[in-house]
Amino acid sequence: SIVPKNIFEAFAADNMMPILFFSLTLGYFITKIQTNRRNGVNELFESFQEVIMRITNFVIKLSPIGTFAIVMALVGGQSASVGEYFKGIGIFIIVVWIALIVVFSLLFALVG
Repeated sequence: SIVPKNIFEAFAADNMMPILFFSLTLGYFITKIQTNRRNGVNELFESFQEVIMRITNFVIKLSPIGTFAIVMALVGGQSASVGEYFKGIGIFIIVVWIALIVVFSLLFALVG
């Protein structure tokens, strides 16, 4: 149904229609309250949004370290030598450069 019995359950179950209905209803009735209270609610949501953005930026800044740790755990579990890994990385870099040259050459030829 579109009307959620429990909004947190709807969030947890990823039911988009009840979430959308709740959000639209909440937004509509926020516009109907007194201006000073509405500003307080807006400040609360803006503060919450700022906290979420700071957490997101923190995770984004840490993601290269996490990726490096995952790769090192995988590399450490293999029995190949370090030279073989550098050879594989070198081949990967060469293939990527060749692909970039081909793609950009075609792009410049098409664009003019």
